[in-house]
Amino acid sequence: MEINYETLIANLRKGKIDPLYFFHGPQDFLKEEALSLLISKLVDPNLRSFNLDILFGPDSSADEIFNLSSTLPINAERRLVIVREAQRLPVPSKNRLLKLLPHQSDTATLVLVCTEVKFNQKFYQELKKLATVVKFGNLAYGEVRRWLSSQAGKLGKKLSPEVINYLLEAVGDSLFDLANELEKMAYFVGERAQITIEDVQAVFGPGHPSEIYEILDLVGEKRMEPALRLLSNLFAYRKSPSWITASLRKHYSRLYLLKAANGKRFGEVAGELGIWESKRESYRRQVSSHSLDELKEKIYLVYDAELDLRSTLSRKLVLELLIYNLCR
Repeated sequence: MEINYETLIANLRKGKIDPLYFFHGPQDFLKEEALSLLISKLVDPNLRSFNLDILFGPDSSADEIFNLSSTLPINAERRLVIVREAQRLPVPSKNRLLKLLPHQSDTATLVLVCTEVKFNQKFYQELKKLATVVKFGNLAYGEVRRWLSSQAGKLGKKLSPEVINYLLEAVGDSLFDLANELEKMAYFVGERAQITIEDVQAVFGPGHPSEIYEILDLVGEKRMEPALRLLSNLFAYRKSPSWITASLRKHYSRLYLLKAANGKRFGEVAGELGIWESKRESYRRQVSSHSLDELKEKIYLVYDAELDLRSTLSRKLVLELLIYNLCR
């Protein structure tokens, strides 16, 4: 049986817990949330050493996993066995485990947690028949927004749509990073429920990596002076010059592809390039203020600056000249 993350969480909260789970997919933060909820539902904190085992695939054998999941729990209905990096179990152990799993005890829940999975392999094909399969895929833009609002609610805080936009533009879609920044902001505002953009900016402070996104917009709109001020902040906090040029190169490459795609709708191309919906109007303005030849020339300017960074001591001067030339 295959279910999604939302169904899994709903089931766990209702106490509907299956004996065997197969977790896979790239979204590790959601996996950790699900595992934490499973632990809270099945394991009394005072009995963790008796009723919870956490193993790692490369260091485990099929018999060890099966024996632990067959051990009777102490003062509980079930015990919990989690195998992290289960995809790295040795092949003989995978084959042996497939033979043992149909005989697993109903007094335990076993969770096999995988990252990279090749479903054309026999182990995973057979595992899908035996386990409750949960895919932890990357969230779409709207799902990340809802998740962020929900996380704020758990901390007793509220986020306006504008603050959510700002956070996503500044931090990106990494749930680990967003959760970390959100916890800082919740601590910063104290008992106040509403988190404002001013709060976010105060927590980030000067030189925060999020300022690169502001620089990209300012340079794309040919606003040199504020872009140079933010560049000084990044340098003051020792941000990598190569990271700055890589961000500029990616930005101008996106603008070029948007400009060049005359036969497609703007929103369609922006989606293919992974540009957040909240940023698309800014991109549209920047594209309209450049010709295709100008954008191509600016990409080459960034390439030249990257070469200059390897052969000069004044890296700040190289980037200041680059900002100047990009804004002309």
